[in-house]
Amino acid sequence: MTTPRKRQLDELNWDIEPKRDLWPEIAARIEQDSGAYIDGNNVKPIIVKQHTPAWMSIAMAACLMIAIGSVSISYYSMQRNDEYLQVHATVLMQHQETIRAIEAQHQEVKTRLVALLNNPDGSLNPNLVAEANAILSTTSQASAQIKQAIHNAPDKQGYLNMLVKTYQRETELLNRIKLSQELSI
Repeated sequence: MTTPRKRQLDELNWDIEPKRDLWPEIAARIEQDSGAYIDGNNVKPIIVKQHTPAWMSIAMAACLMIAIGSVSISYYSMQRNDEYLQVHATVLMQHQETIRAIEAQHQEVKTRLVALLNNPDGSLNPNLVAEANAILSTTSQASAQIKQAIHNAPDKQGYLNMLVKTYQRETELLNRIKLSQELSI
């Protein structure tokens, strides 16, 4: 089945030539629109110097200065960040060394007191032993949380002081329990 347009195209005579040569008009129009001229069969562009506004060079210089400023600020920020990370790592190592020393001292005292409380001769009050074990459990949980806080924010000296006070408080309580046991004997 053929459409009306297809039928009309088939009826056209394709061998008809125009009455005049249209190329000179087409070439003139190309020259006028594109700023090119036609030399024979070749189209050659016409070079036209364009005038750039005076503010264009100032705008380009300003953009260049902004770009250079941004790069230098980024570089400076990265340097400061590296310095901060180095200081942060140093402080963290110092805190860890301090914590190890405090824990070693605390562990020594705690071991002696726990050995005294867990005396196998059975002379200790079971209530005091239970109370001492509760204190040890609570302070070990608290010290673990404080150590985690120190690891997360090593630049805060208050956490380290808090850990020392927790250990001191635990030792004081265990000493009181020891004294009360010795007095009751």
